Parts: sequence; C-alpha cells; structure tokens
Amino acid sequence: MKKKIFSIILSVCLFFCGLFAFSGCSLMPEDKAKINSKVVMRIGNTDITKTDLINAFYTYYQNNSNYFAYYDSETIESSFYTWLTVKTMVDELSMEALYDADNNSTGYIYYTDEDAKTVWKNVEDYFYSQISTNEKALYAAAGVEEEDYPTWLQDEEDEETAKAFEAYKSPVSEIELTDRSASAVAKLTNEQVYAKIDALKDNLFKYVVSTDDEGNETKADIAGEFLPKRNQAYANYMQGLITNARANGSSTEVNDVLKAEVLRIYEAYYKSQVSVIFQNYYTQEYLLNYNDQGDKATLNDSAVVAAFLDDYYKDMQTNQVGNKYVSTMTSSDGASLVLYHYQGTAYYFSVQHILVKFSDYIDEQVKDLPYYSTSNTQSEQSASFRNQRAALVDGHSEAMLTPVNTDAQKDSIVTFGNYYYYDAEKSNVWDTTNNIYYGYVKLSDYTYDPATKTITYDFTNDNYVTSSGLEITHESNEVKLMATKDDILAAYEANYAIWLDLATQVFDGTKTVEELVELDDGKYETVEYVFEAAKNYKDNDVTDVKVLKNSVSSYVFVELEWIYSGDSLGNEVSNKIGYVVSSMSGDSGNWSIDFANGARDVLGDFDEAAYQALSDDEKAIYTKTVISEFGYHIIKVENIYNTPSIIDMASVTADYDLANNSEYVAQIIKLLKQKTICSASNETLYNYFYDKVYSNLVGTSNSSGTYFLSLEYNWLHQYYADKKIETFERIGYDELLKSIT
Repeated sequence: MKKKIFSIILSVCLFFCGLFAFSGCSLMPEDKAKINSKVVMRIGNTDITKTDLINAFYTYYQNNSNYFAYYDSETIESSFYTWLTVKTMVDELSMEALYDADNNSTGYIYYTDEDAKTVWKNVEDYFYSQISTNEKALYAAAGVEEEDYPTWLQDEEDEETAKAFEAYKSPVSEIELTDRSASAVAKLTNEQVYAKIDALKDNLFKYVVSTDDEGNETKADIAGEFLPKRNQAYANYMQGLITNARANGSSTEVNDVLKAEVLRIYEAYYKSQVSVIFQNYYTQEYLLNYNDQGDKATLNDSAVVAAFLDDYYKDMQTNQVGNKYVSTMTSSDGASLVLYHYQGTAYYFSVQHILVKFSDYIDEQVKDLPYYSTSNTQSEQSASFRNQRAALVDGHSEAMLTPVNTDAQKDSIVTFGNYYYYDAEKSNVWDTTNNIYYGYVKLSDYTYDPATKTITYDFTNDNYVTSSGLEITHESNEVKLMATKDDILAAYEANYAIWLDLATQVFDGTKTVEELVELDDGKYETVEYVFEAAKNYKDNDVTDVKVLKNSVSSYVFVELEWIYSGDSLGNEVSNKIGYVVSSMSGDSGNWSIDFANGARDVLGDFDEAAYQALSDDEKAIYTKTVISEFGYHIIKVENIYNTPSIIDMASVTADYDLANNSEYVAQIIKLLKQKTICSASNETLYNYFYDKVYSNLVGTSNSSGTYFLSLEYNWLHQYYADKKIETFERIGYDELLKSIT
C-alpha cells in the first residue's frame, strides 16, 4: 500500500514540490507561532527546518489530499517523509551532476539556453496565473457569471485539429542525443532576475488573444472597464505577499517584497528544471547509450523477447476457448493485438472500410420503405426491404457524396472529386442534367488556390447564372470538395499503382529510401514509412512480393480512409488493425449486421473461382461495396486470423532460457522484425514490444517507470548507508495537518 501511494506521489508532485517546498510559500496560512527555524532533518547537505517541513507538507497535501481517505495517518505520514527525502536527495544529486564551467567541470548534465527560456516562461506563467486567480475571485464576489468574465479569464476550449493518418514512429526516435554541453548557460544572477521584473509586470497586464497561421501571438492591451479589476487583483496579490513578509520578519517595502518573491519563484523553477534534466539523462541518454554495460542491460533483445512471450502465452491461455477468443477479438473495436488465434470452426478477420454516408434526403427515403426497422437485425428487416434499399441507393449512387478532408491530404496522395456549391433550397432535388445533387451544385469551370483556399468559378445553366470571377472562400457551408464512391475507387487504384512502383524499387534494391523521398522536391517524404516497410522486408529476408503488395494496398486504403471516410476514426492501432468480424454467419458482434454480412461477402469471394482468376495485383487491391443503414461501405479485407499464431512459433527451438541462449533470442527477434502488427502499418512486432519495454522502464504521462524508481531506491539505500539522512525531530501527521488547516 505504501509503495502504491509512493509511486502516485512521485508522478504527481515532481514539479510542484520544487515550487513550494522550503520556500515560506505565501499560499500557506501563516502564524508567527508556527514559524520555527529549528533544523528538524538533514538530508545530504540540505538542512530542513520546521517551516520547510510545514511548507513541504502543504504542497503534498494540496496535490494528494484526495488520496488521504484511503490510507491511515501512519501510512500518509510515512509516505510524506519518503517523498520528501527522495525529492530532496534527487535535487541534491541533480545539482551535483550539473556542469558548471567554473565550479564543476566534470558535471554530465547541462542547463541550456532552451532550458533557461522554459524556466523564465514558467515564472511568467506563474505570476500571470496568480493575478488571474485573484481577478476571478473579484468577479465572482461581485456576482459576475463566468461567461461574462474578460476573454483572458475564460477557459479556452481545445481547438479541434485536423486529423490525418500518421505512420508509426518510435518514441525513441524523438529523443535527440545531441551534445548539450555546446549550448550550456549559467543560472541567472540575482541582479539579472531583478532586471527582468519590469518586463514581468508588463506581461501581467497584457494577454495573448489569438495566434495567426504562422504561430505569431497577437496581444491586446487591457483597457476600459476591465483595467480597475486587474489593478485591484494585482494589489490584492501584493498585499498577501506583504503580509507574509511581515510574518517572516522580512522587509515589507513593496519593491523588496516583489523582488524576493520573483527570486523565490525563479529559484524554485530553476531547481525543478535541473531535476527534470537529471531524470531525462537517466531515462534517455543513459538508458539508450549505455544499456550494454553489464547490470545496466535493461533495454535489449532478451527483454523484448521476454515481453513478447509474456503476451503470447497470455493470449494462448485466453484464446484456447472460443467464447473468450470472441471477447478478446471484439473488444475495443478491434484494437487488441492478438498474437495467438483460436483454432475452431469459425475464425476471425479484419477489414478496413470507407463510408460514403446517405444524404439526408436518401436517408429519409430509406426510412419510408416498408419493413424499415431501427433494430437492424436480419429477422426484423426483410429481404424485400434490403432489395428495395439497394435499388434506391444504386439508382442514386452518383448523388451520394462525401466531403474530402483536404487537411488530411498529403502532396503524395492523388485524390479524385469535384467542387460543389451547396444550395439549401435544392436539398431535395436530384438533377444530373443541371448538375444538382440534393443541394450540391457541381462546379465545372473553376480555378482553386490551395494557399488561400479560395475558388474562382463560373457556371451557367437553367437555374443558375453567376458572374465570372466570383471568389468564394472554401468553407463548409459554401464550396466543398466532394467525392462519389467511384471517385474514391479511382483514387485507390491510381495511388496503389504509383506507390507499388516506388516501393518495389526499394524491395528490389534499385533505389534507396532516401532517393525516393527526395523525388519531386520531397513530395514523398510524408509516405516514407511505405518505403521503409519495403526496406524492412528486404533486410529481414521476406522474399514474397505478395507481402509487399498487400502492405502497399493497405497503406493506400488507410490513407484514403482518413481523406474520404464519413465514419469516425479511433486510435492509431485500431485504425490500422481495422474492424474485426467473425466468419460465422449471423455473428455481427458490435457491428451493423449489414456491415458484418457485407464483410463476410468480401471474404467469401476469396474462395470463389472468379476471385482466384484475378491477378496478384487485382487480389491485393480487391474491394467490394456494400450497403448498410449508414450508407455505402467500400470494404477491403486486411487480415485473416485462421492460423494458430501471428508468427510461426513452431519453427523456433523451445528454449526459454533467454539470458543464456542468444540463438533462441535471435530467432524470435528475426520473426518479430518480419511481421508488422497489421498490413496497414509499418510498425513491426519488434517495434511494438521494444516500445512496450521502453515505456515500462521510463513511464508514461499516467504512470512512473520502473527504471528511474530503481535508481532512486539504490541512491536512497546509499544515502542511508552513508548516514546522510538524519532526523532530529519527527513532526507527526496530526501536527503537520493542523499546521496547514
């Protein structure tokens, strides 16, 4: 239990501790009787007074009191002292490791100009937040509703960013192991901090109100009715600092108080940043550069194989029973990575699909058909209904349009479609003679400027006459790039031909990845992952060109899915793995029965003579269009799970002594590198499990990693062994809690 809360606290409080502990924090209720300069603990070279201890506990309480109800006071007290000891120790070790040209030339971590900018930005943000908090309190006290606060005080909603298909990229590749010593800078002196105060105060009365396309910030002066409240907020904040200074026996002159507070906050953020650099060194540079040094070999092939085997045998135990296998395969919309497959009468397969939704008008017509039912089960929707729906939809197929997500379109992707102007008054009209598609008027004579997203068009027919040269901004309610299912299929075939030709050159060794990426001034840089996958096949002895063709067709399909599909898209893994469907008739799982049946129709074609007569290229890109209650689905089979394992484990010697059998490890590693997690991904199983091991070591945004925690444990053990941790007076939980509440 103690270990659990200890890890929680470490992950939550690493930053905040540096800001408030040992600082006479002005947020803590002050009482002269509580101010005590007596040293109660010594951790390394750091003396901790009773005041320091109370301030540290205040930070601990602020960030973790919601956990207190689950633990007894003894556990909380013990965890607090452990946290405080570890944090103080790491701070000391961080400063001891910091390179200093004058005092510590043997230091191995470096505080750079970029770090210095981060620290000062944090200082600015801290003070801005303090004044804004006081200002919000003033408006709240005056009965002002939050929606009526000034713009700078209202919580901004997260802007929706345009999504696009992203190739796999290892988290390790984001780590730049550069020579930081070349850009090392010194900490600001007190006088240099004081010199920044005027600019800091100026920043408190300005606010970033917008950011343009180039990332430049536009600031607006606070004026008019809002200025008095901002001034009052600043005055209230300063009064709190003055009160705190008086309680501490410090100067209460306004400038002195402000200087002391700015310096305190700067020192706290500086120390915090150095600790971050220290931890990053051990979880990045040290771990990745020096992991072959005996006991430090934590990120190696044996660890990767061990992680794979752990998941593999768990899957084997789970998936030996059919109903458990069903549950595994259909969980999280197919996001599960299944390594061992159930051997039964039915098997599972995954498909990708591109949805062209019904227009509102067609949707209404479908709902008016006899036997329409919202239950979407075969028993309640007759064959007659489905036949009538198919006839209705096929008769209007050209009028079924899907918006093209141009934000997801890369230069290397060829798209098909036309520009349409939407006229709401024609939303129930389908008129191909006059190029009207249920409200969308097809534009034929136009020019489009992608830089400004404006289109100039001129068209004339019985219903519309517009003047030449009319510019319309490319907005959703005016002009859209729209596509039919035939446009999508044309784009699929065209892109497949281009990408396969390029990838084959890498597969054959005719061209390098770098040479292809540079074609047309870097046009193919964004799809470099396709060529890298071809190189990976070549490097790992995959000789069957069908594997390459299947991968390229899947890459193309998934890219077009992001550009054309009207369906919602999930996380990266589920998008690539696709929708998992049972081969058993009537078993739709979480999907629409029409979609599942349609997917099985595509799969069924794999056994028909007509399908077998197709060429390899035709088989690779084979798709089928089916209709459900949502619209047209262009479906492509991705993976068929009808063998026991995703890789041929039977070919590997059954020797599980990983530490002492490098040949066995090498065999598994080779197989993991030969297999991608699915056809539409350049992420191999080796990448997947390497990243899993790495994430367990370094942690994620939601959890602490094991590697740095183990280092902390070793350092802490050494501190105790060297008698560098001394407690002169232990302040109990009850007294600590009473001192801050």
